[in-house]
Amino acid sequence: MFIKPDLNSWRIIQETQMDAAKDVPSAVLSDIYMDQLRRNETGSYSEEFPWLSPCGRERNYVRCDDTPIVFTRLIEPEAGKFKLCYNHGIDDMCVDFRPEKICVLETGRLYHPAPESVGGSGLIKSSLAIEFSSLFSYESSETAESLPSGFNWKGDVYRLTHELRDLLVSDHITDETFTVSRRVSRNEIFVDVAGSYERPLMWQCNLVRNLLRVYKMAVSPHFNVGKVARLLRASSTALCGSNLRLKPAVPSKRPVKIPKEIMKHYSKRLSESLRPSAFMRLGRPSVISGLCRSTTFRYLHNGPPEKVRCLVRKAHSDVKIPNFDAYRRDDGKDPSKRKDQTERSGFHYFMMAQLGAFGAIGGRASVDMFVKSMSASADVVALAKIEVNLDSIPEGKNVTFTWRGKPLFVKHRTEKEIESARNTDVSKLRDPEKDEDRVIDPRFLVEVISIMAESPKMSPEDLAKKMDEEFDAYLNTLGGKEYKDGWSEDNWEKEMEQHPAFVTNMNFENGEVPPLIEAFQQLKFGAEDNTPKELAENYKEEGNRHFKLQKYRFAVSSYTEGLKQKCEDDEINAVLLANRAAAQFRLGNYRSAIVDCGRAVKLSPGHAKATKRGLDACLKLQKWDEALGWLHRIRTLQPENEEEFQKIERQITVAKKTKARDERKAALSNQKIDADAQRLQNEIAKRDIKFSTGRKDAGPMRSVILNPDNSLSWPALFIYPEPSVTELVEAFHEDSMLKEHLMEMFLEKPDWDVDNKYSWETVNVYFEVFDTGKDELVRVPKRKHLHEILAHPKYKIKDGMATFVVFAQNTDSEKFFLSKCIVHDW
Repeated sequence: MFIKPDLNSWRIIQETQMDAAKDVPSAVLSDIYMDQLRRNETGSYSEEFPWLSPCGRERNYVRCDDTPIVFTRLIEPEAGKFKLCYNHGIDDMCVDFRPEKICVLETGRLYHPAPESVGGSGLIKSSLAIEFSSLFSYESSETAESLPSGFNWKGDVYRLTHELRDLLVSDHITDETFTVSRRVSRNEIFVDVAGSYERPLMWQCNLVRNLLRVYKMAVSPHFNVGKVARLLRASSTALCGSNLRLKPAVPSKRPVKIPKEIMKHYSKRLSESLRPSAFMRLGRPSVISGLCRSTTFRYLHNGPPEKVRCLVRKAHSDVKIPNFDAYRRDDGKDPSKRKDQTERSGFHYFMMAQLGAFGAIGGRASVDMFVKSMSASADVVALAKIEVNLDSIPEGKNVTFTWRGKPLFVKHRTEKEIESARNTDVSKLRDPEKDEDRVIDPRFLVEVISIMAESPKMSPEDLAKKMDEEFDAYLNTLGGKEYKDGWSEDNWEKEMEQHPAFVTNMNFENGEVPPLIEAFQQLKFGAEDNTPKELAENYKEEGNRHFKLQKYRFAVSSYTEGLKQKCEDDEINAVLLANRAAAQFRLGNYRSAIVDCGRAVKLSPGHAKATKRGLDACLKLQKWDEALGWLHRIRTLQPENEEEFQKIERQITVAKKTKARDERKAALSNQKIDADAQRLQNEIAKRDIKFSTGRKDAGPMRSVILNPDNSLSWPALFIYPEPSVTELVEAFHEDSMLKEHLMEMFLEKPDWDVDNKYSWETVNVYFEVFDTGKDELVRVPKRKHLHEILAHPKYKIKDGMATFVVFAQNTDSEKFFLSKCIVHDW
């Protein structure tokens, strides 16, 4: 199997056999997979897949985006002792957390020492690295673009050693002129700067031109991120095209150079700076690290956006196609060896198809014989009537019917034939009668011939010849008909899908099952032809087939139907319950899996698989006490796995302690929150502050703060109706004057004040009177303190905030709004 873990340690299948697609690994890596992970020294796919994890007879070839493992979370199994867990594993898949060993690269990625078997270093996941970014410290001489020198952890400052840097970073480049060459390291293509080549290739020229344009836009005051992103995507395409082979540049008379200003920003590691992820972080004319505190333009440090990342991955499109000879059968590789098993398998499939075809033909013949046996007898046919639609017979044509066992000829005569019959000399006829007397409708001529009585005596040869001629004439009168029933070039696939030997999809149109398939279903699942035990066995086999195909919902349905047969064999019922529990477990229905495992163990106490499945489901649901019960039961059934069970028991014990500790912390926190809330309510009640009902769906953007001296700080919302702007003051102390906050807010000119109307001296402040049914405003003096404003008889807190309306003095907007309201002075 060929696996590619990404920067979040999720694994995807890179290339595999068709029948192995069902073996896609889950998100939680097993102990076996990580314990066996090591460097690929087998000689097979060593360049394409540098890591290998042999799990039994299966070989998992691994090629990662960065490092083989990724640290995903930080845990504290013991007080004061922290560990880093990797690859979404359980708590024992971790290493001791050593803050001084953290290594930071210019790309913004963080690394931590890992087991030597996986290369000695591991990438820290982006979400965890973002949490760590606020803990780094810098010396006074360092700039925002330089690397940190310290790490603040639990009150202590650890000086970073950067021991992993030599393992992760290549040499620095300082040349002014450059060319692009290809270097493979860890299955990634890096771009190095070296030499003094003058004329790059065409794609190199495009890259240099894009770099110069990015630099000009970065130093420009009109910086546009969208334009830079488009240039970067173009550069990425040039660098990482499909099956790209990069060569040194060809000398020319027109050199292309990069200015020193650009080299200053990309000198540390141009191979990393040329990546789209580095360009995307251009907040100003320099490459800013992912740990920078600037929030102008910032991406997660785990890589470029998805579109750019796909372009980068195209650099690996030159991987050789793996050879799957190791998975082929021996009789299929040796041309001189007899292929008995293969031929026998093909013969079996051929015989099944032939038996199905002959069965269909025999069934149809039997049905035809049965239908023909119900045909009318000769005496009934002799008295039968016949109706002929004369309008359907074309002019000039004759049609032959059978009436009472004799041929009946009906001809639609033309005008010329009618005229010829009327002009015939009737005296020469054996039955001298005019044509007008012979017919009712002159257009149609009806003749009945008794062959035995009227046919002249002929030799056998003449009779056979005449019969052939008449038969050919009769066929010519029928006209051509298309073959519709049965198989044709257009419907052979549909007909084959309705045959039991070749059907692949049981979802038929309108829910109608073909009769032959329905007959086979009745033979296998019919209650009349099978005992309850046989039906249970049949449903179990069907469920197992669905389970192997990863159709777990169909498998659950089949196992359930088997249990509905109420078989008296407890062993079969236990197997059905255990198998259904396995399918429910794969679907994530862990509670249903526990219930089925319990019923299976009750019917068969020695069922080890059901017991182990119940233990796994309890661990998934973190039911630690119930898991201990299942663990005690499986220990008695499988004593040879005692070491594994001890590890699970330790895991359960640690989890129970952690859960109890978290519950105690939560209880203490809730008690403190309740106490603080009660104190806050008491202080608000002392001040006799009134509240408006407000909207039910409106929650406060900020909450009132109770200070240590029992004073209150309220969130305040200032509304500017004219420019349609609102400003939120998170903490407005009740002892502060309104004037102080206005001076602070208008210390600098607001962006929205185009006409320079607003300053703390030229504005009027009002508050709205709520719950009166009228539009009322009260003018507030600027020298009033907040507690005085809140104590006003007409003032009410709405939605948990103190609200004020601000107008520029003597403006048309103020006059317009005040004309529609009742205004009260203080």
